[in-house]
Amino acid sequence: MMTGLLLAAGLAACSEPMEQPAPPPTPGTEDAAKTGKIDMPEIRDAEGLSPRDEEDTEAAPFFDPREAGATAAAYEAGDATPPDEIETGAVLGRVSGSFTAPGANETAWLIGEEGAPERIVLVSIGGMMQQVDLPGSEGAEPPRIVAAPDTNQDGMTELVLYSTSDSDGLVTGQATHLSLRSGEASVLTEWSLLSDPCASSTPEDAEMTGSLLMLDEDTSEISEEPFSAPCD
Repeated sequence: MMTGLLLAAGLAACSEPMEQPAPPPTPGTEDAAKTGKIDMPEIRDAEGLSPRDEEDTEAAPFFDPREAGATAAAYEAGDATPPDEIETGAVLGRVSGSFTAPGANETAWLIGEEGAPERIVLVSIGGMMQQVDLPGSEGAEPPRIVAAPDTNQDGMTELVLYSTSDSDGLVTGQATHLSLRSGEASVLTEWSLLSDPCASSTPEDAEMTGSLLMLDEDTSEISEEPFSAPCD
């Protein structure tokens, strides 16, 4: 009888699960447990991409003075009929946007007239008109519209005008970045973008120099990137 009880007790003890040793702590979990700090997951955007650092952003070519003619052609009036209020002068270009205030639906007409400064005529969708005289450059060809950005990202369209001048065979190009906020012309930036002696120099003696305008896709800031090319 006693032998049976001892045997039963031994079997019961063997059937109980043996206590397993705890696994070693994962590196860093002890500190996290003490401080309560939890590593945050990497934030990703709607497309599953991580945000890029500022240094990873790249600016794209925005305006090349060597291609000014083709660029300005996109802003020519074409078959568009200017408003009746524009009685005199030649239409040098037109573009639609919100020039005087965010949300405004306006068309800017660039007008040139001999013996008078170039001007912008702003016509709203409701028929209201404003005229803005532009700062001129003596001796320069009439300006052309080459861009209509919103670099301030404030919902208001700006203008970039480009013109050239010729002095003894040296062609220079200048660009002016204009704001028309509240119907007043304000120069934001001016750039000297081209120095081209090729028309009056032999190819081996000269080269064309200048700058591309670059537009940052994230900040909409405009910067310059120098270039040079031998005369063909």
